[in-house]
Amino acid sequence: MLKPFNTTGTYVCYPMVNIVEANRTLHNKKLQEICLFDLAESQLGLGQINLRKTSSFCEPENFVNGININTDIFGKLSNDGKIRDYNEQSYKNREEIKKKGFEPGIHICCACEYDIGRAGDDMYAGIGIGIPKYKNNAILFMESVGKTEQTTDNEVINDIVNSVNEIGSNQNIEYDEIYVAYQHKVITKDLGCVLVIVPYFLMEEI
Repeated sequence: MLKPFNTTGTYVCYPMVNIVEANRTLHNKKLQEICLFDLAESQLGLGQINLRKTSSFCEPENFVNGININTDIFGKLSNDGKIRDYNEQSYKNREEIKKKGFEPGIHICCACEYDIGRAGDDMYAGIGIGIPKYKNNAILFMESVGKTEQTTDNEVINDIVNSVNEIGSNQNIEYDEIYVAYQHKVITKDLGCVLVIVPYFLMEEI
């Protein structure tokens, strides 16, 4: 069973993206949006958590599932091999969390962004994971959600990648590899929710 990371111990991060949609069942707009966000969380195995939003870094000596622990082979998204596809691992992360489970109602630190859309909106959820060349620097998570606004998938993904590099420029950090998970969907029901979330779980419980 998974245990949450709070302030001490080595942890493993599970980056995930999700898009859900549903028809309106409530008169209250805000309550309906909360229910939709809960659906997006629950599909990722994160139902019944107290989400403690944190900033978007993984400290040195800690881990991102599938990258520097439980390592998998990732397809390339660019010719130079620097940009890699994390979509399959994002799905594996949700299945691993569902399989292992955790105590209902626990407090979990998560990097998280979400957005709510309406029928006809073309929405996306994406994350860039920057792996620094020098391992004394933190791994970076860049979450991005919203409407595509007539941009192509490649343009959105390029923005995510470029934002990782821009943060690197700000911090004087070079990222050797950038992993990207990305989904987009035209909402066909009354409401849609796009979610990017990265829960932090204690290493010793994995």
